[in-house]
Amino acid sequence: MIKVNKKEEGVIALGMTIIVMFIGSTIALSLVFVFLNRLEAARNFGMSEQALYASEAGIEDVLLRYLDSSKSYTAPYTLNVGDASAEIQVQSISGGDELVSKGDSSGRIRELKVVVESNTTGASFNYGAQVGEGGLEMDDNSEIIGSVYSNGSVDGDSGAIVTGDVIVAVNGNKIKDLEIGGNAEAYELEDCSVDGDITYVTGGGVDDCPAGGDVTEQQEEIPPVDLPISDDTINDWKEDAEDGGIISAGDYDPGDDDTIGPGVIEGDMLLGNNITITLTGTVWVKGNIDISNGGSIQLDSSYGRDSGVIITDGWIHIKNNGTFAGSGDPDSYLMLLSTVACRGDGSGDCTHHDAAIDLHNNASGVIFYAADGLTYLHNNVEVVQLTAWKIFLDNNAVLQYTTGLANLNFSSGPAGGFTIKSWEEQ
Repeated sequence: MIKVNKKEEGVIALGMTIIVMFIGSTIALSLVFVFLNRLEAARNFGMSEQALYASEAGIEDVLLRYLDSSKSYTAPYTLNVGDASAEIQVQSISGGDELVSKGDSSGRIRELKVVVESNTTGASFNYGAQVGEGGLEMDDNSEIIGSVYSNGSVDGDSGAIVTGDVIVAVNGNKIKDLEIGGNAEAYELEDCSVDGDITYVTGGGVDDCPAGGDVTEQQEEIPPVDLPISDDTINDWKEDAEDGGIISAGDYDPGDDDTIGPGVIEGDMLLGNNITITLTGTVWVKGNIDISNGGSIQLDSSYGRDSGVIITDGWIHIKNNGTFAGSGDPDSYLMLLSTVACRGDGSGDCTHHDAAIDLHNNASGVIFYAADGLTYLHNNVEVVQLTAWKIFLDNNAVLQYTTGLANLNFSSGPAGGFTIKSWEEQ
């Protein structure tokens, strides 16, 4: 056996004490380190949650402003949420927009993205006048400031002018008695003048129609072009109106500042005596539309950049300073659309010119559309766009095309204008 003296026993005891203290300190420090890490993790988690809440607040804020055009905003912008903030951006994508909100809380970032898809129906009015098989007639000194595409003949008169191009489709149709500021294409051209180039089709020809540019013959027939709004789209709009219920079971004779739509009018719409109505959704009139004596229709401001439509199964007659307006956005228009087949031949219940649409006074801010009927412009009337089976411009009538009509979106109403396609964290 080894004999240990008291001095050695003390050294051993001291060593053991140091070892125990070292181990205890290590454990204590480890516990403190774990505690601090967990405290920091909890703090980071809290900050991250604050960043997420800020991001969600940003998305909700921009959605509210995006869907309600009366609440203005300019993106990108920053929204402060308590001690955190959200940076909001809006980016256009195909079919809608992408809304992004990046929440930031003390450098902790959470980002949300929402894709908003438009429920609108697009329509392109690429010409000042787009005409069906009935063709275009222009009386003395009438003028179209823009271009024309017609599936029927274009027949002018003394002083009749189209400042842009004139394209007449289908063999056998012609351009006659017209001054054209752009190019001209038709099977046959007669008694006209063209500042640009002329193209005619083999079998037709050019008779007393000088050109400022080249004269070219082609063998292929100039193809007809469908009018921009299909029957299916019109039927969809009627269904949108029906979903809003009945506005009037008979004739509708509104009071001033009435707000209507979406909905159906079972009888006629009679608007006059300086009465103004505001459209908040698609309206389907099963009778006729008669607007006179300062009657006015405007889109609600919540349409924003979209356009709205009133459809009638009867005729449209406008006289004595009837006025129209979009939402206030320069890209927003009202469209008055007639489905009646009044073609100037005395058939059916039509206006006094046997027309589907009969215009006696100037009309800006509105598009007139009559796919199966005649649109008749009286003398000295000015409009921005006409689409019809047939168009007649009386003496000195003027159609002045607005370029913004080339790409319009029609909404059934502000509430149904958009769908949230996705909502996710990045």
